[in-house]
Amino acid sequence: MVGRSLKERKCSHFSTMTSKLRCAVVAILAALAGHAADKKPDPSQLINAANKNSDLSTIPSRRLNGTVVLSPGTQNESTGSITVYRDQDHYRSEIEISGQHRTWLQIGSHVYVSTSSPIAFMGLEKLNNLENAWREPQANSTTVKFGGSSRKKIPNSEIWCFNAKQRDYDPLHLCFDAARQVMISTGNEQDLYEFSNFQTLEGRQYPANIRRIKHGKAVLEIRNLHAQLDRVSQNIFDVPQHALEFETCDDIVWPKLISQPDLFPQGTSSFDSGGSLKIFIYGIVGADGSFGHVQGASIPRNAAILKAVEDAAAKRHYSPAMCGARAVASELYIEIEIAKPNLR
Repeated sequence: MVGRSLKERKCSHFSTMTSKLRCAVVAILAALAGHAADKKPDPSQLINAANKNSDLSTIPSRRLNGTVVLSPGTQNESTGSITVYRDQDHYRSEIEISGQHRTWLQIGSHVYVSTSSPIAFMGLEKLNNLENAWREPQANSTTVKFGGSSRKKIPNSEIWCFNAKQRDYDPLHLCFDAARQVMISTGNEQDLYEFSNFQTLEGRQYPANIRRIKHGKAVLEIRNLHAQLDRVSQNIFDVPQHALEFETCDDIVWPKLISQPDLFPQGTSSFDSGGSLKIFIYGIVGADGSFGHVQGASIPRNAAILKAVEDAAAKRHYSPAMCGARAVASELYIEIEIAKPNLR
């Protein structure tokens, strides 16, 4: 046994080298696989895949129902409902909460709005065109710049997040479930929408739960959202009496403020150290950039300051919303929170 032949020793050496080579190849392949797993996905591809995968507009004649909860988990919690009807390019959203109602109807490129009080539905703008709330079609634009990517591993998938900056708008922080190809959040640290518990209808995915978080607190939830195929009666899409009419388009560019008079004119700008005041302003930016149909509310109620702010807001001027080269009118909300002022 001690004196193995040269031929045997060569075979043993070759076997050892083959084993080492095999191990080296396996290690290299594992490293390459790990590198591929760590490779950043293209943000545009993630957005395109999620938009396509969650596009309910491709499903004709359907209905969405859900429960709307404002200020969840607080003493001011209130509960209502939302129902959405779709048939081809006809779309209707009905929201009822705390005795108030809002109808948002889109037929082709025209939108009709009927509301008992626009201020009552402030902060619920994404509920108008609900089925696009979990999609970001405008983030596909070539004018969008991406950055700040991050990855988080979860069971059976990965979460990829990106910052998306378009024109002069505040950047959005978009997060996607890469395996399911759906967007799970959009917004920023001050105002974030989260989408979860995705369900499937006709091969398309939608979230059963939606949550809006402002400054770290949940201010809105939609629970148990359920989509179903349904034959929608055409009279559902009748335009409500006295509804406001607006034009819209898929690539609408929203208004931007270009002149900002002081919202707290002299005489309302002194403050005390107690409490805070929230002011909500609604208005319509006309095709000429003027800000009209101004209405407001304040919490707690302060009629004098609210009137001064409404008058100042009505003097604002905007670049109007644009559909291509055409200026169009649009609704606009302003929300302000300040240390409680003290009139003198």
